Amino acid sequence: MIIDKKTDQQDGYQYHMLKTNHIKGILPCTVRRINNEIFLYYCIDSKLSLSSCYEIKKMQADELRSLLREMQKTIASIREYLLDESKIVYNIKAIYKELSSERTFFALYPFENSDICFMDFAEQILAITDHEDENAISVAYRMCELAQNKELSVREIIEMLLREETQQTEPEQNNISKEKIQATKEWAEETDDFPNEEKSEQEKVKKDHNILFTCISFALFIVLCCLRKFFNLTYRENIISLTVMTITLLLTFVSIYFEIRKRKKEKTVEKTAADIDIDEFNTSDYNISVKSDLHYGTESQNNISEEKAGELIGETIVLNPEVLRKISRLYSRNTDASIQIGLEVLPITVGKLAGRADCILKHSSISRIHARISQNEQNQICLRDLNSTNGTFKNGIRLHPEEEIIINPGDEIGFGTLIFDYR
Repeated sequence: MIIDKKTDQQDGYQYHMLKTNHIKGILPCTVRRINNEIFLYYCIDSKLSLSSCYEIKKMQADELRSLLREMQKTIASIREYLLDESKIVYNIKAIYKELSSERTFFALYPFENSDICFMDFAEQILAITDHEDENAISVAYRMCELAQNKELSVREIIEMLLREETQQTEPEQNNISKEKIQATKEWAEETDDFPNEEKSEQEKVKKDHNILFTCISFALFIVLCCLRKFFNLTYRENIISLTVMTITLLLTFVSIYFEIRKRKKEKTVEKTAADIDIDEFNTSDYNISVKSDLHYGTESQNNISEEKAGELIGETIVLNPEVLRKISRLYSRNTDASIQIGLEVLPITVGKLAGRADCILKHSSISRIHARISQNEQNQICLRDLNSTNGTFKNGIRLHPEEEIIINPGDEIGFGTLIFDYR
């Protein structure tokens, strides 16, 4: 990134301090003079501007708080060098994020008459903030509100925002902790009703005991029958034996009855569960529609019955631009010709940093975040370089950092030393 000064009238102290010191939170800078003009060269290797970083995925609340803390640290750092905090360039295109460490770096304009407005920066932050995140959008709106107050410095605005956030998050964290404790208790209570391995083992033992009791009762009945047959019993012994035989016989029948009933019930439940599993996923109960990628010119032609589908054999099918885009790919021309980049889902970020890049290319010439392929409002495929070290190319011509151009089928696309054909 280059910032130029057309005249040689620099703010002496600010300029020389930036020139001779490496200030924490400020991009590494070198100064060059060309034709009596001063150029500040800021190194942005392996870094991505906030505008590119949050072009697709918007800024969340924790990311916004992290940015504010980084701004606070940087302001404190430059104050140690007695530099003016208002010289920081507050612009999302000039603020860079290091992808490996998630640190944020800023640029300084150490000259007089810098047209830097913090209100414009607050509006830029509001634009890249996720509007579905209530906490994030609340902080962004609050920043815009405070930025309108000309009596407040940037440092005071940031301190107020962070202090308000701390006051709000502490009660929320306490409530969350209480909710977690309550949820844990409820879960512990509910788990007592769930079948587990221990309960299954207990049920098995109980079942074995029922079978054993039935066998013992029946065996006792048989023994008593044999005693009555082979021995002469007294009147009292006859009464006792008959009573015991009756009781054991009844217990045997009752036990057998309940065991049969229980097994029938289990079979019924299993059958019902199987029927539910089948019926639950019956596609006839749902309005499932499969959209075809093939369109035949008119809406009436798109709704063709299966009987008439055979009549279309031999006809030319007209593909819409969306389908043509899905078919288009980038094919590697290098030694590993198997590398292909599909354009079915856009945008795509090309790089070698997992978690940040959608298409990971493990090659020494590829930057962590190298380039981005997207689609504009006219459904044209666009290629943008993301401050890559070895450059992004179209037909052999290197793109400028953050430059976005339209690519067409037949173009040669280069990422570092990797060459692709767009077909």
